[in-house]
Amino acid sequence: MANVESTDKIDKMEEVPLAELVAVCVTLAEDAGAVIRAVQREREEGSDLVAELKDADDPRSWLSKADQRAQHVVVRGLRARFPGLAIVAEEDLGDEAYLQGWKPPPTSSTPAKEADARARLGEVPFPLTELSLADVCVFVDPVDGTREFVEGRVMACQTLLGISWRGKPVAGVMGLPFHDATPYAAATPASSARGHTVYGAVGCASGVVGLAEKAAESAPSAGEEGRKEGGKEGDSRGGPDTHEARGHGKKPKSSSLFPLRPAGEWIVATTDSKTPALVAALAVLREHGVPKTLPVGACGNKVLKLLTGEADVALFNLGTCLWDTCAPRALLECQGGELGSLFGCPIEHFSESKDVKNRLGVLCFSGGVPVASRQAAWAQLRGTEEVQLVLRKVMDPKGLIPPEAWRPQAVDVMRDANGDLFTPASLGVLISGTSSGVDAFTADEADTVRYKMSYACRLRLYKADDPAGKVPEGSPAAPAALPSAFYKRIVFRDMPYAVAKSVQHPFKMRRDVASATVEASFLSSPALVRFAETSGVRIALPHHTQQYPVTGNHPLDARFCSLLQDFAPADGWVQKPLLDEEHMLLSLAAFAQFHAFFWGGVAGGSNPAKCAGEGVKLYGEGLRGQLWTTGTYWDLAKQPGGQVAKIAESWRGVLGKFSAEFARYPECGVAAEDDQRLGEVIAEQAVRNCVATHGVGPDGRQPTAGSCGRGASEEAVAAWLAEFEAGRTVIHGDSKAANIFFKEDGRPSDRSSVGLIDYQWTGDGLCATDIAYFMAASPSPAAVPLDGSKDQYYLRHYHTSLLHAFVQHRVAATPEAAEALYPFATFESHYQTAFLDLSRVILCDHLSPLTLDVIRSREGKQGFNAYNKSVPVALWVLSKMKEFLRKKGLY
Repeated sequence: MANVESTDKIDKMEEVPLAELVAVCVTLAEDAGAVIRAVQREREEGSDLVAELKDADDPRSWLSKADQRAQHVVVRGLRARFPGLAIVAEEDLGDEAYLQGWKPPPTSSTPAKEADARARLGEVPFPLTELSLADVCVFVDPVDGTREFVEGRVMACQTLLGISWRGKPVAGVMGLPFHDATPYAAATPASSARGHTVYGAVGCASGVVGLAEKAAESAPSAGEEGRKEGGKEGDSRGGPDTHEARGHGKKPKSSSLFPLRPAGEWIVATTDSKTPALVAALAVLREHGVPKTLPVGACGNKVLKLLTGEADVALFNLGTCLWDTCAPRALLECQGGELGSLFGCPIEHFSESKDVKNRLGVLCFSGGVPVASRQAAWAQLRGTEEVQLVLRKVMDPKGLIPPEAWRPQAVDVMRDANGDLFTPASLGVLISGTSSGVDAFTADEADTVRYKMSYACRLRLYKADDPAGKVPEGSPAAPAALPSAFYKRIVFRDMPYAVAKSVQHPFKMRRDVASATVEASFLSSPALVRFAETSGVRIALPHHTQQYPVTGNHPLDARFCSLLQDFAPADGWVQKPLLDEEHMLLSLAAFAQFHAFFWGGVAGGSNPAKCAGEGVKLYGEGLRGQLWTTGTYWDLAKQPGGQVAKIAESWRGVLGKFSAEFARYPECGVAAEDDQRLGEVIAEQAVRNCVATHGVGPDGRQPTAGSCGRGASEEAVAAWLAEFEAGRTVIHGDSKAANIFFKEDGRPSDRSSVGLIDYQWTGDGLCATDIAYFMAASPSPAAVPLDGSKDQYYLRHYHTSLLHAFVQHRVAATPEAAEALYPFATFESHYQTAFLDLSRVILCDHLSPLTLDVIRSREGKQGFNAYNKSVPVALWVLSKMKEFLRKKGLY
């Protein structure tokens, strides 16, 4: 295999029309077909076919001069037309042995031929019309079915050119060198064939071009290419002019692509009948309406049977690679079909992929098989022991883990950002710097979470007891457990919620991409390492991160992955759905350390450098531009337009839902009849609170009287900004219980028993913003009595911890200087302002859609904020809104 990439620099703005690239690939596939037929002609004239096995133990690994010459023609043509285009090709271009003494023929491409190919393809839909060349890769299999070619079954051969964009196959070209001008006819001799090409781009109304051409009535069907006349039943080793699986190859009666056979009559195209996983897969398919088998060689040839309607399902052998599947996947999707692994995971095609093997097999469905039937078959396959063994050989190649110890695995999560499956060797390199550092791993479903916008799992790592890494004879060795790792994967296109969000709320989708970029950058920064070293707060630092942010109109294609140190239960670490008093105090002290270390912020401002925290003094320049200019997700610029106008109505709706609860708990101080106007006051103060809390105006920019609306003078805006600057730091931005870990044996005064995760919303902000969100999103009902009797206790604890941290991190030289820098009264006022700013989002987005029954049903669950899963905490939060407005003299 050669991963061929031009050394030419690509202008990131350089674009290529997909239709043009497809048209060029069509002509290059035809040129490759002519080269392949020329080699076949030499063989028909008596010359020996010089070929060799790339792997002596694999009869499918034949390499002939037809492969090398055809690939040379294709790659040369692509490089000439699209300098800098990424190309992943099957054969090693460094091997020129088969090219010596051979003069490549001139291309047959003409402007007219390319124009015809574009016209037949038709209009390419947005967003595929114009593609950035930097995001495109062409996967080339010059002779798919080399074994069949060597053995003389030339009708099974194709040239496959798959075009992927951001990892997704979007167009496919299948050159058929030995088909005679249609996908249904052969020629005698084989080298006299005129060749044929089928192609398509996903989403085009034309579907797959080249299937409608009809063979002459006297022409034999290309779907019957395997069995010699008079040969044994099932023998697929025919000559170049013979046909496989006679009787199954009926031509489609029209260009409707496939006859819609009912379940129970579906046909599977395959060849491998001995590999246990494939035998098991065939058994599962029979249970799902696929009783018939069509023996077919070569990957592209199997898919061709699905495209022409001669089969409905295709099962590949376990030795295929990305160049075998890129064009087939795109062509199947043109007809509504699907290609995935035996586990149902999509097979991605990135030029950055380091592992080109389809290690978990390949299963294809035509568009005639309903989606529900496909999903049911995949679901059953995932639980099949023989298919599970395929996965276990990837995860535990030495057999260290006893069979009875295996549990269901998170196959969809244990892949990197490019779709490459993790292996012990790849994890060893990422974690310890050597491929021998890990011998086995698991990614148990029980250790996996799938949130709306991120997936994550715990990777349990093992090493053989034998220092040489060998398993003793007789039985598997008891593996030694290594420290586990935590893996977070954000590949938006793989998450149904993100896909829907990109359509319904593209504004929020772009915001989410930016947040993932921030987290990946912050995790990789030396500032976070230094914070962990000096603060005592535990941070899940990264072993490795990947980030491929995408801006502009396609945020769904962004992807991020982080392999992190783990807060493992085996080491005593736990998360708590809601926090009691002790864990509230521990968390507040940890946030005080974070805020002091980064005091002054990194995005600029008026805070003098001498009052900056150690993190800002040492690393501020490096962090500038990597974090949010303003942390958190709820400043007005990050929220949908019109939110302020909804506050009053949202408050009245929430007040109505909680009216009976407020009557039951008069200590809240909120009355449904008397407090109808409270939402209006919050709305009136929304812009002022946004500026004072986040340091930006409603548009996310430096606030001015003009941008802040009526009644905002320049003097008022300056005062709001001064309020912000007095408490400016780098804030966590998502300071809730779900992002905090605790060590069970920790003591309340021991910061090392607290661990912080998740930095997607980290950036400059008011320190009190983190504390306001933490107080609303994290406590148990017992931790925040409705009478407010513990409120001051928590605020004082945070403030005292912050002042100590000021001295520790050299923000202030003495405790007295620390108090003078940020008095408690200032912090308390900031806290109230930040809480009122947060209330805008709590009312409009978080509580408005919920009923009390929904809130109660979430009690004890990890994935929601406290006010969304505890009615008493929601009452406390709502009561604080009124209390703080009154304390500020606004209500």
